[in-house]
Amino acid sequence: MLGALAIIRFRTSLRDPRDIIFIFAGLAAGISVGVKGYVIAVGGTIGFCAIAVILYFSPFGQTNYFDGMLRFNLENNPSSKDMLEKVLHNYCKIFALVTLRDMAQGNRLDYAYHVKLRRGKSNDDFIEELKKIETIKGVHLLLQERTVEL
Repeated sequence: MLGALAIIRFRTSLRDPRDIIFIFAGLAAGISVGVKGYVIAVGGTIGFCAIAVILYFSPFGQTNYFDGMLRFNLENNPSSKDMLEKVLHNYCKIFALVTLRDMAQGNRLDYAYHVKLRRGKSNDDFIEELKKIETIKGVHLLLQERTVEL
């Protein structure tokens, strides 16, 4: 019976383990129906779907994907940094500092953040709010779609 699975050839690369789990759940249901085990196929499918829904809403195995990269430079003073923190906390669900580089003999700092915007927050509003900080320059937000494979 397991030899039958050897004839299946995946033409796409499966990079996410969750995709592989869905493939094998579909194979198990298909084999169950093929050997006329309808009760097992229906019960297994309902059980699999219930577990998938529970895992979707639970923090178990949850990964945080970043929407993009935010780059800018800012004057090195406490008030500018406080304003920056307020904007980041208001617009970003999560953010992580990637690089911090000294500029102009320490008077300015060049920042690069990975950011994930909050649901319902616009990237245009986020950029406009950042530009309201008087000492900020060179604001660039590079957004990316995480489902695109190259």
